[in-house]
Amino acid sequence: MKINKKKIIFFIIIIVLIIVFFVFLFTRKSKEKENLDSTNNIQNEEEFQTMQNNLNIESQNITEQELEEINTLKNEMGSDANPNMYEVAEEYDGRKTLEIRPSIQFQTALAGAIKNGMPTEQDIAKLSEDFSYNTGIFIAESSREKFMQLLDNLQISSFTIKDDGYLIKKEDSIIQNETEQKIESLINGDKLYVITMTGTCYMRDDITGEITEYPFEKMDPSQVLEPFISDNSVLLAINSNQDNKIDSKEILEAIFQY
Repeated sequence: MKINKKKIIFFIIIIVLIIVFFVFLFTRKSKEKENLDSTNNIQNEEEFQTMQNNLNIESQNITEQELEEINTLKNEMGSDANPNMYEVAEEYDGRKTLEIRPSIQFQTALAGAIKNGMPTEQDIAKLSEDFSYNTGIFIAESSREKFMQLLDNLQISSFTIKDDGYLIKKEDSIIQNETEQKIESLINGDKLYVITMTGTCYMRDDITGEITEYPFEKMDPSQVLEPFISDNSVLLAINSNQDNKIDSKEILEAIFQY
């Protein structure tokens, strides 16, 4: 049987080309993965450095004695988080424990409410520069329609939300009842109230200090809200109440408690 050399050479060339093609694809994917890993590492380093800078500001009021106690408790609970993130708390039985500082939890929750998603360390840092922190009631953009619907359910029509997100009393409107009086009192008071109505919030994990999502409504559909309080600032993450299982008046009364 006579062998066709041209066909053999042709098939060899085809096989070599196929091998070269797959080698090229593999090399390209490897380089893309290396570039992605490198980018992720840079982003992680930037996130870490931003967090450290934020915590350095928070740490200015921590004494050496407090820091020593925090580090002792931190080691007991197996935490690797920055000690400046913590403050010492006391359990009902007198036992000392650590919790994330309220100001840090508040900033984290606020950044998540404004972003309507998981905030980064950069989001939190930028927030501290850009947010107004005016007193009154600020409604997160994602929840403004829902909040006005809440008021409408209770036939409250004396208020509106400005473009900057703050609730105000309408011009020439007349306060009709005690509930409206309470709302007006919060608007004119000396506290900042931040309202979000998504049924979830973002906070720091007590052990790792990492930013995590806390979908409290999924965990307990009857929970009306999750509060975050720092000095004169209050963030209330409120149940989205999609199934209307919670009475609107109950939601407002829960807000008034803070």
